Amino acid sequence: MELGELLSENAVFIDSPVSSKAEAIELMVSVLGKEGRIKNTEKFKRAVLSRESEMATDVFEGISLPHARSAEVTKPSIAAVKLKDGLDNAQPDGAPIRLIFLVASPENSKEHLKALSSLSSALLNEETLNALKKAATADEFAALLLG
Repeated sequence: MELGELLSENAVFIDSPVSSKAEAIELMVSVLGKEGRIKNTEKFKRAVLSRESEMATDVFEGISLPHARSAEVTKPSIAAVKLKDGLDNAQPDGAPIRLIFLVASPENSKEHLKALSSLSSALLNEETLNALKKAATADEFAALLLG
């Protein structure tokens, strides 16, 4: 599956004032639920937060990739939050979190790792990453991510 098939453009939030990763996750899960991509948002949110408590998904350069596979997911999806102010967290490189991407996959989906890989590949492009951090609108952010 390509990023364009996974990204829910209604679930891209620019300069969001959320004050925690859990709040960002709740925001993204809620919108994916309203779109019918997640059946029971509370159950899925608990699955993501449980996964986060086992091992934080803060990766590099201010990026966090919370993700989970769940029977509650009806369609593999990616949502994103670009934070107005970074969140201080224990990132490996010490950078505050500025971009949070939620990857939601059906429980037995073979697409989960492909989705994470495609997203990671896009984010490893330094030019794309810097442009995403500066994006002013959800449309601009989505266009940059989709290349």
